[in-house]
Amino acid sequence: MSGHTTAHKNLRSSAFIRVLFSAGILLLVAWLVVKSWRIGRAVQSLQARQEEAAGLLAGGISTADPDGIERLVLGARGDVVTLVGESRPFITVAPSLKWLPEIGPSLAAAPVLLEMADAGTLAVVHGWQAIRPAWQAIQSGQGGLTGSLPALLEQLDRAQPDLALAGLALQRVAAARASLTNVEQLPGRLQSLLGPLDEWLPFAQQALRAAPSLPAILGRDGPRTYLIIAQNEDEVRPTGGFISGVGLLVLDRGQIASLEFRDAYTVDNWRNQPYDLPPEPMFNFMGLELFTFRDSNFWPDFPTSAEKAIELYEYGQGVRADGVLALDQQFLVLLISAIGPLPVAELETTLTGDTVIPALRQAWREPVEEGGRSWIQTRKSFMGPVAAAIRGRLESDLASLDLVNLARTLLYALDTKHLQLYVREPAAAAVLSELGWDGRLANPGPQDVLMVVETNMGYNKTNAVVGSSLNYDVTLTADGSGRASLFAHYLNSATGDGRPCQQGTLYTPDVTYETLTQGCYWNYLRVYAPAGSQLLEASNHPAPADAFLNGRAWAGLAQTESDSSGLAVFSNFLLLPMGESASATFTYQLPETIVQPIGDQWQYQLTVHKQAGLRPQPTVITVQLPAGAQFVAATPDPAAASGQQVTFQTWLEQDTSFSLVYALP
Repeated sequence: MSGHTTAHKNLRSSAFIRVLFSAGILLLVAWLVVKSWRIGRAVQSLQARQEEAAGLLAGGISTADPDGIERLVLGARGDVVTLVGESRPFITVAPSLKWLPEIGPSLAAAPVLLEMADAGTLAVVHGWQAIRPAWQAIQSGQGGLTGSLPALLEQLDRAQPDLALAGLALQRVAAARASLTNVEQLPGRLQSLLGPLDEWLPFAQQALRAAPSLPAILGRDGPRTYLIIAQNEDEVRPTGGFISGVGLLVLDRGQIASLEFRDAYTVDNWRNQPYDLPPEPMFNFMGLELFTFRDSNFWPDFPTSAEKAIELYEYGQGVRADGVLALDQQFLVLLISAIGPLPVAELETTLTGDTVIPALRQAWREPVEEGGRSWIQTRKSFMGPVAAAIRGRLESDLASLDLVNLARTLLYALDTKHLQLYVREPAAAAVLSELGWDGRLANPGPQDVLMVVETNMGYNKTNAVVGSSLNYDVTLTADGSGRASLFAHYLNSATGDGRPCQQGTLYTPDVTYETLTQGCYWNYLRVYAPAGSQLLEASNHPAPADAFLNGRAWAGLAQTESDSSGLAVFSNFLLLPMGESASATFTYQLPETIVQPIGDQWQYQLTVHKQAGLRPQPTVITVQLPAGAQFVAATPDPAAASGQQVTFQTWLEQDTSFSLVYALP
């Protein structure tokens, strides 16, 4: 009997356990169903908000409802918080489910994607709280830049905590995005979201880093005076081009107090006061005996040239500037394309991105009589009316512009050096340098560096028809040094008319802009290399005495120079006749510091600086690893990697960094 009772009890216990287990399973399933429902609803809500956002912003800032935007931002943030909270129990196991068909890659990436969503919406919330008052000021209808900038300055001071928190959140987004490596395996919808993120994340981070410096730059504490240097890249100079005109911009508490343009030739007061000799190459190859404002951009390091421009402007005009903005013709193309067709009443025309450069050249073509002066003395009057028209558009009609596209355009111009900024205020200058917007050329430390700098010393505009490309070959050695060979190739497409290369002979009363583009190319060439590099050999490029205004021949031998950047500098002069091509070569020993150990591997890094004003250059970089070395990885992806040879190919449009890692036996 006792055995039967025991068996019966065991049976009841077993049944109870099964019931309890079944109930647990049901509760787990119910919990999963609820979790899945909440997660699904949050996902659906986020998808709906994406469409809502597109509708809200379809008409631009002028029609977007700030209250609607705020509801959207806070709602999306709430959805993501719900999604993160409900998904937390599954996040730790999600990466281990990568093997599942179809959904495995998405599950594996889920922790990173949720981190990006959490940090991204947090950044948007803080960013919106920071910019909403300025957004409403632009919408207020009380004007454009004039009415909104003072409000923006005031708000920027108040918004510093939100801007700082938004910046920290974006750092989380960037870190998570960098760890996401299986993008091509994700569903198409997720991939389509990552595209805009990759485009806008760097811009957002740069904007947040720059924002705290804007009040000081825009004159919050009193008037700030800036030189606007107009450079013509058809006559290339180290910071972009020949300085043809200069504007004087005064900002006071966010207001444009004044903006005036003048011919760069009228800045100097050389008739009444002494001027120093120019840098030696300008004296030797151009025959210049005075260092004037229009030639102040001799150094490719923009802060150095900007300081010289400030000094010479003050010397000639008695006005001390607080900074310099340098722009070229391509910047005008970009800006006018971004703000739409620009009526310029004084020039009796409407400019577009496609017509601004032809119109600029037309100003050279037509003779002008103004107070008895020839057109050669008045040819720089184009920039004044255009600047006034741009100012009028921004001040009167800012809300109608696509400010997102305008911001994107300005960022591109800064990255490609069509626009360069320098301010003397130390904190703001440090931010511009950190962002790479000031055109600074610095010694980057233990790595390789290259910059090829052209200076047109022919008093003409032949860079409009001269093309160039670069080949840079580096052979690394086991001791961490290397040997570099640079090949700079040039083609002068000017149509020759049989005349010899004679400097400065094109300026006759009937000269046209096209005439100035059809000439020989007097190219003073500099190569910047890591400090400690030693020139081993270089090509020779002699030039005859009758080609120069000063009547002195050039022997054609490369030189080693000193420079304030701290980098090694090698130079030569290359005279390229019309319709001809030539290559300048420099071979030099690199210092041992260009290769650095990383654990049990080695890393070679190279930064190639683009010269402002030059069109994108086809550039090929070939790195020969030490004997027996094994290639491990490279950034960006190389065009080829075979044995000990790694090749990169690019169109040099902005400063670009290359890195490769290898192992030694």
